[in-house]
Amino acid sequence: MKPLKNNMMRKIYLFLFLAASLIACKKEAKKNKKESSFAYEVVAKEIIQVSGYTYVRSEENGKEVWLAAPSFDGKVGQTYYFNEGLEMVQFKSKELNRIFESILFLQRIHNDPNGNEKMKPLVKSKPLPKKEHIKIEKVEGVTTVSELFENLSKFKGKKIRVKGKVTKFNAMIMNKNWIHLEDGTEYGSDYDLIITSKETFEVGDLVTLEGIVATNIDLGYGYKYKVLIEEAAQLIDL
Repeated sequence: MKPLKNNMMRKIYLFLFLAASLIACKKEAKKNKKESSFAYEVVAKEIIQVSGYTYVRSEENGKEVWLAAPSFDGKVGQTYYFNEGLEMVQFKSKELNRIFESILFLQRIHNDPNGNEKMKPLVKSKPLPKKEHIKIEKVEGVTTVSELFENLSKFKGKKIRVKGKVTKFNAMIMNKNWIHLEDGTEYGSDYDLIITSKETFEVGDLVTLEGIVATNIDLGYGYKYKVLIEEAAQLIDL
């Protein structure tokens, strides 16, 4: 009976040893597992580079999902992590001549679940409209582009009038129309004035607009401006 008892004890010890080893392995695996600190995780199926942004196509439950983040060296097959963003519906990219049914604009995107940056940024600046040779006759009560940029602190928060040529127009971004205007004047390297409005214009239109001056604007998602003329309305009389 003694050998039988010894064999039984050996099996019990072996079982306990294996159980303890399994528990230790599970604990170690859990310890080493990277827990994501982000709300969402996607795998890139397609990467498109445009001025200032990288577009990432992924899929969720069989549905196509597009993301846009400030330019980075994106790679197909890479897993990316992010939190909430700003969804743009029926967003038209003039650069790609393409309408996205839905695209989520992000402030940042990460390739590490804990946010330890390893991504290589792509340095791309948003191109300004080509400087035009414009000469606008000075009108009393109208502020020129050079006057505005030279005296930003003076005009901040005030309603002013500007007159010039529409050199670029982007419709309904963040529920606003975005107008680039030049009047032939400049202050340093600043000659392009950006204006937001609910009204629609065509490139080449000569317009007089009245709006409120805002300075040092950071809307997130890569949208930063030294000055904006906001809530602008067209004045027909000038």
